[in-house]
Amino acid sequence: MKTKILSWVLLISISAFSFVSCDKEDKDNFVFSVESLKQTTWEGTELVTSVTDGEQVKEANSVLIQFFTTNEGQCVLKTRYETEVREFNYVIEGKIMEIDGDVLNGKWTLLNFNKDKMILVSYSLYKVTLTLSRVH
Repeated sequence: MKTKILSWVLLISISAFSFVSCDKEDKDNFVFSVESLKQTTWEGTELVTSVTDGEQVKEANSVLIQFFTTNEGQCVLKTRYETEVREFNYVIEGKIMEIDGDVLNGKWTLLNFNKDKMILVSYSLYKVTLTLSRVH
């Protein structure tokens, strides 16, 4: 009888632990890769700041990025002057995303990434920061 009760207690304990959620761990371990970006949409801001003038804001734009496949995407960039829709190709190596296209062309360094948020930065004459939230 004792063995039967002990077996049931053990079975219930194992079952309870198997239903524990790992959401925080999954969120923290979300990998920045072409596979994780494929078929996702992100929106946010493109902040253009001066590299030489103490990061004085030069421009703030709205951006929507769609990653269609593991190497193709589309960007909608809305500035105060116009709205541009451009397709691009991309590759990811480590924390560097290289975009080949008109609007976001260049190498972008990953600053922050999880399943809901992505921050990328690129330097040229200006520092450009993309702060994006996942739409779907």
